[in-house]
Amino acid sequence: QEIFQSKGHNVKLTFDGQECINEYLCNKAYDVVILDYGMPKKNGIDTAKEIFAISPKQNIVFISGFGDELESQIEDLGWGEKVQVIEKPFSSVALVNKVERQNSESLQKIPAK
Repeated sequence: QEIFQSKGHNVKLTFDGQECINEYLCNKAYDVVILDYGMPKKNGIDTAKEIFAISPKQNIVFISGFGDELESQIEDLGWGEKVQVIEKPFSSVALVNKVERQNSESLQKIPAK
């Protein structure tokens, strides 16, 4: 959390998948949502499905120790570029870079007005 805040990002922490959905319903204005595949109460895939039902263009970064299995599920679900995976173990700098890259790529796809 601190490394994101030190780079000017606003951060909202939740502790399980259901809490994440509840928070997301209150404030849908997130550039990127970071999910752990193995969250309690509602796993990352189920949480992402609910988020995409609310906001189909939401960017998500998964953190997981099950990278190959997770990437296969993401591919089967057709989530494509909206979802990135970073495998455990990872450094906080690598996570920040992945999130910033995901956010930057999505901003480049928004047409200028």
